Amino acid sequence: MEPRGQPPSIAVLPLANLSADAEQEYFCDGIAEEIINALAQVEGLRVVARSSSFAFKGRSVDVREVGRSLDVDAVLEGSVRKAENRLRITAQLIDVANGYHLWSQRFDRQLEDVFAIQDEIALAVVDSLKVKLLTGERASIVRRHTYSLEAYDAYLKGLFEWNTMTPMGFVRCQELFREAIGLDPEFAPAYAQLADSFTSVTWWADQPPVTALAQAIPLAEQALTLDPYLAHAHSVMGTVRGFMERDRIAGERSLRRAVELAPSSALAQTYLALFLHLMEGNAQEAVARARLALRLDPLSPAMHAWAGAILYFSGEPEEGLRALEEQVAATPQLWMPHYFLSLALAGGGRLEEARAAGEKAVELSADNSVTLSHLVCLCTLTGDRERSDDLFQRLRQRAEAGYVPPMLIAWAHTTRGETDAAVRSLEEALAAKDPWVSAHRLYRQAVAPAEPRVDAVVTGSCV
Repeated sequence: MEPRGQPPSIAVLPLANLSADAEQEYFCDGIAEEIINALAQVEGLRVVARSSSFAFKGRSVDVREVGRSLDVDAVLEGSVRKAENRLRITAQLIDVANGYHLWSQRFDRQLEDVFAIQDEIALAVVDSLKVKLLTGERASIVRRHTYSLEAYDAYLKGLFEWNTMTPMGFVRCQELFREAIGLDPEFAPAYAQLADSFTSVTWWADQPPVTALAQAIPLAEQALTLDPYLAHAHSVMGTVRGFMERDRIAGERSLRRAVELAPSSALAQTYLALFLHLMEGNAQEAVARARLALRLDPLSPAMHAWAGAILYFSGEPEEGLRALEEQVAATPQLWMPHYFLSLALAGGGRLEEARAAGEKAVELSADNSVTLSHLVCLCTLTGDRERSDDLFQRLRQRAEAGYVPPMLIAWAHTTRGETDAAVRSLEEALAAKDPWVSAHRLYRQAVAPAEPRVDAVVTGSCV
């Protein structure tokens, strides 16, 4: 490969399933994801995230096209054939500039050798790309978290369900991660993934944070007890401490540790960028990390939505708006890009356009509480009080029947000029450890009128 003046970069494509059993797909995906996770811990290597590299799954594309799309130097591809206790894995590392093989190998082994095969592939990639491993990085790559094939199998099935990002997928992945832990109580990544499954739904699925915290914190702590170098566990702990408990020092410490341990993790970079923007107002570093996250995961709709918003509200409005508009055009069926585009348009004073994007986000999300609350604010700001009243009544009825993040209701009250009610809802949000309290800066930049009482309560709540 020709030198580019930048660290070498790689995309690991999903491994083709050549097994007679089509249901072995999870096993093939899991091996590729484990290799990605191992390589992401190498400081001198840029590794494209799973969500972008797996965008090519099932497609017959030239690796040079993959290289151009993902802006990488090399692509790792291969296949898996699993029959009873026998395993055949082929892997090829290809230079995308000329299509030549940098390394290739076929592994004919017993099933229990799958862990060693993953290690060999990861180390061969590092060697072929001439990346010098820092002290401790080789140990990180070959660190084995379980010797139980049954636990590993349940874990890979859990990852498969997790990556569907559906309500039923979350339920099934929790069952499978618990199964993995039951089979091997020292399997640290299973604890971290299970912890993450509890925290994620508090943002988007109307799940009480207190319930999530009671589950997630002990699980993340156990993962770190078993493996203090597990980046994912540090990320989970950072989001809990930083966004839910609003402990800025502990949250930032954990999020920075996650990035230090896995510099190629787009998710870890995004979490830290979001924290820096929302909690610290550190625009310069937030922008740099958002840009890096986009390079690490260039085809992920969620990454573009989050990073675009961070860029927009951290002083790069043109770049952020372009990222959001491109993502909406690429995935018009997804609600999250529409939602963040609406926030950005509102922040720029383009309220009618913001409302149109907000209406689309509500429609596509099936009245998700986050999008519904935002649309209440936009209808109020555009003078449509009747529509605002109707939507807000729907949101409050939902809150009476079950849990709705109180901060979403506080923002709606604030925009509607109902300050006393807003403060009461905010106090409920603080008591519930609602993570949306931590997003108040973003809300203010997008749609909120100045309300000193609400701002004072939010500011006073942060450590």
